[in-house]
Amino acid sequence: MSKLAPTSIKYMIKAHIKAKGVVEKPDIIGAVFGQTEGLLGSELDLRELQRTGRIGRIEVNIKSSRGSSEGEIIIPSSLDSAETALIAATLETIERIGPCTAEIKLLSVEDTRSEKRKFVVDKAKEILKELTESGVPDTSEISEQIKEAVRTEEISSYNGLPCGPSMMDSDDIVVVEGRADIINLLKYGIRNTLAIEGTSVPPVIKDLSKKKSLTIFTDGDRGGKLITKEIMQVADVDFVATAPEGKEVEELTKKEAYKALREKIPASQFRAGAGGAPRRGPATKKETGYKDEMKVEVTDLKDSSKIFKKDTRSSVTSASSGRSFDSRSRSTSSGYSGRSERSTERSGPSGRSFGRTSGRSDGRSDGRSGFSRSPGRGPPGRPSGRSGFSSRMGGRMDRPPASKPMLRIEERELFKKTLDELVGTRAACIFNDRCELLGRVPVTELGSTLQTMDDPYAVVFDGRVDYRLNDVAKFKNVKFLIGMEKDRFPTSVAVLEKKDL
Repeated sequence: MSKLAPTSIKYMIKAHIKAKGVVEKPDIIGAVFGQTEGLLGSELDLRELQRTGRIGRIEVNIKSSRGSSEGEIIIPSSLDSAETALIAATLETIERIGPCTAEIKLLSVEDTRSEKRKFVVDKAKEILKELTESGVPDTSEISEQIKEAVRTEEISSYNGLPCGPSMMDSDDIVVVEGRADIINLLKYGIRNTLAIEGTSVPPVIKDLSKKKSLTIFTDGDRGGKLITKEIMQVADVDFVATAPEGKEVEELTKKEAYKALREKIPASQFRAGAGGAPRRGPATKKETGYKDEMKVEVTDLKDSSKIFKKDTRSSVTSASSGRSFDSRSRSTSSGYSGRSERSTERSGPSGRSFGRTSGRSDGRSDGRSGFSRSPGRGPPGRPSGRSGFSSRMGGRMDRPPASKPMLRIEERELFKKTLDELVGTRAACIFNDRCELLGRVPVTELGSTLQTMDDPYAVVFDGRVDYRLNDVAKFKNVKFLIGMEKDRFPTSVAVLEKKDL
């Protein structure tokens, strides 16, 4: 009897058997061969088909319990579909197995090639998906890979330290932390680099600092600051540049790398800042608001002089001393009667007139040259705090400073919670007057962001409130500046630190 090779199996016949009595595997196989013999002719006899290898070994799985037996019959076939169907149908003609009555019911005729087809389709899908995801490399990607390989080969060595190809020829050297930093900067055309490869500063750095201009370019973390301090202790450093907060030089984009190098600061400024993060560029007039405020003040003074010249009988209040000079008393002044405009033009910077009175006017003289008390204003002998001119100007020049705003309970709770969440993030949150979050930005970009926002109400950030940020906040009419710490300076903005909350 030849066996049917598993690779040649086309169909699998499965049938269920149930017998009233205890039967075993040989009994079932014998009944299958015996009761189907000659039923379909000699060409489809199971013994002959099995001998020639067209029918495989019959498998029987039987279990007996409580006087009955039940199981499954499996017959592999390499016949065509019609012949296999005939063989499967003959199984249901078996009525007895041994001495027991039995019933065989056909369950299925499975096409094993459909399983293979399903496997082939699933595998083809997987292969196609991998091809689609990998795809054909873009021309720019291939070009970049070639350039990257060339740049890697361009890295030279100077006294055992990796360096850029132009380091020896350049008068300026950019000192970075590692080899990966050099490779990244080479991609952007920065070739005059030198890596220290570790935390200890090699002696060659000290020697080069005597001959060339040295710029330190380190990561934007605590380790980078420590390395910068260490190099500055042993070498003559000219400039210090730092990557953006939380980023490393090896992962910077071209724009970030060039921006960090453009905003480098002198080493003396870094030392003065006690090793803090370098300020991103000098403070501009736009950031501080000084220029605009000065324009407003000068415009007010010019307008006030015009108003004063139009009304020669108005009283002038000195911006510095608050003393008044009544034009009616000047009518009896010696040598200056009817010449009020000229006396005004001869006034000093503080607003005091240089004319002298010769007698009493309708106001009582206090014995001083050119000064009189307006009727009904203040005690005798004391100059009035406001006069006609200051009233016309709405008290602008001697107005007392406005009181600082106070936090409401819900604002205090919100800002305290926000400040706790910002610890260690070096970020800032900006709120409007409805306590809605307008945006969250890095502290390094806070000043420029405030300039672009409309009606910011409060700023909460992880940092120290200094006078520069206060100038920007004052210019944008911010009510509250809340940081981890604060400097001491006079301001109309409510400046709070963490312990104040």
